[in-house]
Amino acid sequence: MGNGLWRLVDGQGALAAKTDLAAGKGDPAFLRAKIVTARFYGEHILPRALALEAATTAGAGTLMAMADESF
Repeated sequence: MGNGLWRLVDGQGALAAKTDLAAGKGDPAFLRAKIVTARFYGEHILPRALALEAATTAGAGTLMAMADESF
């Protein structure tokens, strides 16, 4: 996942919204909401997603070290 997804999905949309807002294009309330939503995603969702990515890609060595009878 990494930072690339953040830039692609929310970062670009927020930058476009900021540009449109500055140019007086579009619905200002919608554009401000888009920017705030992107900020929320970056502050709250992305850090958790990156932590989960690290945990899920760390490998199954510990789990596989247990005997089948342990389950």
